[in-house]
Amino acid sequence: MRKTFLIIPVLAGAIGLMSCAHSPKTEMTEQRTESQTEMKQEASDQQTTAFTVNGLKVIVKQTPGNPVVATGFYLNGGTKYVPQSEAGIENLYFRVATHGTKSIPKDSLNAKLESMGTTFSVTNQYDYSGLTMTSLKRNYDKSWGLFSDVLLHPEFAQDEIELVRQQIQSNIKSEKDDPDSYVRLITNKLYYNDFPYAVSLNGTEESISAISQDDLQAYHDQNVTKTRGLLVVVGDISPDDVKARVAELATALPVEEKPEFDTGDFTPGPPAVKIEQRDLPTNYILGYCPAPAPGTADYPAFTAGMRILHDKLFEEIRTKRNLSYAPASGYSRRATNYGYLYITTTKPDTSIKVMFATVDNMAKNPLPKQDVKNEITSSITRDLMGQETAQAQMGQLAMYELVGNGWQNASEYLVKLKKLTPSDIQKAVSEYTHDYHFGIVGHPDQIDKDLFTSR
Repeated sequence: MRKTFLIIPVLAGAIGLMSCAHSPKTEMTEQRTESQTEMKQEASDQQTTAFTVNGLKVIVKQTPGNPVVATGFYLNGGTKYVPQSEAGIENLYFRVATHGTKSIPKDSLNAKLESMGTTFSVTNQYDYSGLTMTSLKRNYDKSWGLFSDVLLHPEFAQDEIELVRQQIQSNIKSEKDDPDSYVRLITNKLYYNDFPYAVSLNGTEESISAISQDDLQAYHDQNVTKTRGLLVVVGDISPDDVKARVAELATALPVEEKPEFDTGDFTPGPPAVKIEQRDLPTNYILGYCPAPAPGTADYPAFTAGMRILHDKLFEEIRTKRNLSYAPASGYSRRATNYGYLYITTTKPDTSIKVMFATVDNMAKNPLPKQDVKNEITSSITRDLMGQETAQAQMGQLAMYELVGNGWQNASEYLVKLKKLTPSDIQKAVSEYTHDYHFGIVGHPDQIDKDLFTSR
């Protein structure tokens, strides 16, 4: 089974609990870790500033001594701005934009980037999308010029559109061929139904085939605006230096004239299951449940609970019963969020009974205090380790600004995590782990639908 499917950005997936005696040495280590965390959080907030340049919001985090500067231009809104007939257009747009500008053909652009050690990447999420750049500080001026040119003047050459279109269509087809990817598509569609998240970020073969050169230019003209835009810069660079560079870009970007797309409130329907028959050695099972969004009051307790649940599922299902190689629980980071249960098994009914029983036990009984303390220490350590690069810090700031009620919540998350009690986690697990929507790829005759829709 591919384990990459289980990695949902930042802190999701497998996090093992540390078992330790509560010795004086352990207490000293924990106190030192907490002190270091507080100092890093305070320093992080002091190094981060936000301001507006000609209507474009900018966030800058200074990391003195870092030779790498990470820069990201993000468009808020994501799939909420895209009708299903144009599903996947944001991904297609940004990828084609990096294939040359009106003044620099693709080959020349790639040669310039390679000579400076600069790379462009496309980020594609359900709530936002964007273009990111990693460059050496000494080459930042020249790199910024290319970055701005791609944002303002993409060429949309027809042959490059066709090349990227074929690549995306290949990805769409491979999603259906891979059981892990396919079960995610099924569950996502089942859970979100008519909500904009329901369609794959790659789009569909039909929608991608229909997007024309004129459609991409229209998307650029209507959506790449200072109103929807957010610029995030992380590196050894001052806010004043960033302001000087951003002024021209911000002036050139238009103001949003398109009205906000009202998706309405989302409420998951009653528990449901959808099975796609495949002649496979095992069943691939993924279930979504409601979850608090990043930046909300319940988010720290829920994320801690789902990580503890992950380890309990491993113990109950793999270690004690050998029902599956890698059962899991976790969560996403969407504005309209979900938690999940995942397993591949030849004994789905037996396995789901154990999974539900484990969830119910956590929802009804507070965890031991030491288990919670161990999990929090582990989570904080992993979070800080995951934020060691400029690219990771840039992505974290952008996510919290666009999805999590403000970039300040990136560090506030750890502060709130440290204050959690067993009852906080019990309450979050009890409140959110219900109305599961299960997608299953495998053998329908092995599935008791009533059992799977009992929570």
